Amino acid sequence: MEVEEDIKEAIALLEQNDENFHPQMGYGKFYIRTNEPLSYYYPHFKVKDAKIITVTGSGDHLLQAALEGAKEVVSFDVNPLTYYLTSLKLTAIETMDLKTYCRFFEHMKTMLNEEGFDFLCPYLKDDVRLFWESLYKEKDFFQNRKYLCYFPMNYFASMKTFLQPQNYVLLQEQLKNVQLRFMTTDLFDLPFVLEKEQGTFDTIFLSNIFDWLNKKQVKAYPNFIKEELAPLLKEDGKCVVYSGLYDYYFPYEMQAFETVSIESKKTNYKVFMYTKK
Repeated sequence: MEVEEDIKEAIALLEQNDENFHPQMGYGKFYIRTNEPLSYYYPHFKVKDAKIITVTGSGDHLLQAALEGAKEVVSFDVNPLTYYLTSLKLTAIETMDLKTYCRFFEHMKTMLNEEGFDFLCPYLKDDVRLFWESLYKEKDFFQNRKYLCYFPMNYFASMKTFLQPQNYVLLQEQLKNVQLRFMTTDLFDLPFVLEKEQGTFDTIFLSNIFDWLNKKQVKAYPNFIKEELAPLLKEDGKCVVYSGLYDYYFPYEMQAFETVSIESKKTNYKVFMYTKK
């Protein structure tokens, strides 16, 4: 079973005792919450009633898209473990109040506490329940969970719109209406995986994948967006890149991208947008 291999790899991470272990490809630590200002830049793009592609990561991109009324979200990640985290979050939002959710995911000292998991366990899908049950059975899982997940402490990590009480209730309702798909795939394979859906997506959110690419991939990134990813978009569809390093590396190639400034004194980051014409 695929889940058994995922459990094996997750347990191996727990046993490495390395808080700074961040592999570029495949299995690795995941972000338990985003470090991006999603509520600052999502309103600039078509999300309501839209078909979206986004990175899975912490699952917060998917949640933001659902909150803003996306019709369908294809969530992809090269790390298989992000599926289990995001599935855990989805079940938590369906069954927990906001205070309990935040205690389980948003507070470093109590994240993934056993009491919260015991509450969620009966509601989880079989593969997700098996995965997390196996980890919680590991000796000292609660103390060692920092080797499995990274907890960002920056300003934007706690500024998610769906954590506002009225929006949390709205998100619970919106999740009943959005179609979700998870894919374990590398970014550069995405055009082939979704080849039959060319011309059907409104927006692609690539988060800060750029910051995690190797040198060869970095060099290919701008043309890959324009030539390989763009066919997946509808006319005037947009591909969104969040990175403070993007225009530094590609001053010439950036002429094909528009810049959306994030209006905050807390960051120097920009959002870059490619529009299919």
